[in-house]
Amino acid sequence: MVFDDKDLRPVRGGMRDLTPEEYYPMLQIFDKLARVAESFGYLRVETPALEHYEILKAKAGEDVINEIYYFKDKAGREVGLRFDMTVPVARVVSYRVDVPKPIRWYYITKVWRYDEPQHGRYREFHQFGIEFIGSSSVRADAEVLAVGVEALKALSIGDFRIRINDRRVIDQLLGKLGISGELRPSVLRIMDKRGKVPDDELLRMLRDLGLNNDTAQEVLRLANTSESIDKVIDSFREFGVSDEFIKYYSELIDLLDMYGIRNYMDLDMGIVRGLDYYTGIVFEMYVPDYKLSVGGVAVGMII
Repeated sequence: MVFDDKDLRPVRGGMRDLTPEEYYPMLQIFDKLARVAESFGYLRVETPALEHYEILKAKAGEDVINEIYYFKDKAGREVGLRFDMTVPVARVVSYRVDVPKPIRWYYITKVWRYDEPQHGRYREFHQFGIEFIGSSSVRADAEVLAVGVEALKALSIGDFRIRINDRRVIDQLLGKLGISGELRPSVLRIMDKRGKVPDDELLRMLRDLGLNNDTAQEVLRLANTSESIDKVIDSFREFGVSDEFIKYYSELIDLLDMYGIRNYMDLDMGIVRGLDYYTGIVFEMYVPDYKLSVGGVAVGMII
């Protein structure tokens, strides 16, 4: 059989061949990231590329389900390529009850999403991440934020900002607006489109869910609230956030000071992240020189 030039190239749509001049610099980046993770006590873990489709589907959320590379294997089993590493790691922890907690694991490995390729985004890509499992303390959240900052500093990529939000706070505020628990995941998915979709379109989408105009406007105001982390307490009080979270964030800011990373942080109440299992702090790491988010982390319970 004779193949033409098109057949010899990688599968179209965000797949790449990495030849030595590209691959070795990538390995140097991986080494720097590994050193940061291990300096905080994290140990490296790997899982199979294939997962049971039902597990991926159950934890992906409506938008990400459509991005899963899904197929049946020769035995007729429904499987999919992992779209991130949090779900596989949680699966491992769910049956490896012998592993003592808290667990600090990290990974640098390939994941796949059948997404639209664009600037800085491919369908097959390497993901670096950490998982801190078994602690819901403010100290654990501060540590995760510190690892994120130190990872970006190690790469010497210039100025960057960490945009923080909290799914618990957003859930509380959506409840105060009278939005039912059943409807909130759909509202969150619309909020997550902030910055990618014009505000008028977001309002239309919110109204299409059945929200009245005043409620839709208030959700949009919430999503567009962004300021220095120093103003987080004032903003939360203005929105009527409970004392429990005001106390939590007062402690968090003190810990960020301890790590010396407070000046990298901003509050951005439009950052909610698209996956359904996120239930706590969420954040994105934005690099102005590249005009894109180079990473994001969230705290959640998915087991």
